[in-house]
Amino acid sequence: MNSDSSRLFGASLFVSSAGMLLSYKLLLTRNVSRVTRTLTTASNNSGAINNKVPQAIPKAVPSTVAKDCDTCACEDKPNDMIGSMKNYDRHVVICVSPGSDNEWLNDIGLQAETFPYSLNRSIETLVKAAKKAKSAAIAAESTAEASIAVSIEPKKALSVKVTAMVLAPEDPVVANAAKILVYPDNLAFDLFPEQVSSFAELVMQPLPLKESLQIKNFTHSAPWFGAKKLMLVCVHNARDKRCGAKGPELITNLEAYLQEPDIMYSDDSSATLTNSNSDMAYVSSPTKKSTDFAIVRGSSHIGGHVYAGTMIVYPEGRWYGRVSKQNVPALLKCIGENKVYSECLRGCTSSEVLQW
Repeated sequence: MNSDSSRLFGASLFVSSAGMLLSYKLLLTRNVSRVTRTLTTASNNSGAINNKVPQAIPKAVPSTVAKDCDTCACEDKPNDMIGSMKNYDRHVVICVSPGSDNEWLNDIGLQAETFPYSLNRSIETLVKAAKKAKSAAIAAESTAEASIAVSIEPKKALSVKVTAMVLAPEDPVVANAAKILVYPDNLAFDLFPEQVSSFAELVMQPLPLKESLQIKNFTHSAPWFGAKKLMLVCVHNARDKRCGAKGPELITNLEAYLQEPDIMYSDDSSATLTNSNSDMAYVSSPTKKSTDFAIVRGSSHIGGHVYAGTMIVYPEGRWYGRVSKQNVPALLKCIGENKVYSECLRGCTSSEVLQW
């Protein structure tokens, strides 16, 4: 190889080596750039995640139609039940024989062809007439069309709640008659089938029943139970399985704890509870045991089965929900002392017409 050829070969080899070095450097630069961008993006995303406001995890809402209560955690919820009951002026409680709750349909109003459930239809008819009269009176002041047969003042039309209560075997009954409890009047009536319509007119009057001239037509007295309180627990299984399951369970727990000797009346004489519309006056006494202040009975649908176990305490008309074995002792202690158990409180009945 001559000198010119050698120089040409050396120059080519240098150029080739330089090209390879340049390509390697370019490739290395690109890879470093990619890695840098990747790390930068990951860092930015990490910062965004760390700085992101945590989203609240939605709580499971219980189905309105529960198949069972095995997984229900109602008693673990905070008290969001205040105001969950509808106000009414008067409550008419139809007392039925033991075991009758097994015959209840979805709505006891559907059994209106049968005495004593027929009272429910008679009252509903008058309530609808009263509402219609009230609307007519507001629209056209007082007219002949704005009055109804039972002489209810249109602007004082009552809201009357009607439910059924299952009697215990020891509760007294009168042949061919039905026991009817009425609150806030705190009276018990022996109602016969032929008196249903006239009795419906009586309870629709916007005044304490003891002041009504019609009351003399009905056999009545203070409630037959000597206890101060009546605890009505919803057990209406045909209406909702939650009440069908938790209601009887709650009754068992209430009755069991009512036998505990440490659950007693308040010794504070200022805790005296009276009802001006009642034939009875209730006074606290530190000497009476728990069994002296309450009885427990099963009830048809009262409203709010989503809060099972749910109950009403009379004569004061306090509503409670999500009552379980765990909070029964505290609830009974408050009831026995004429206090409100706020953890399970749904509301208190009030009326612009009658005194509760």
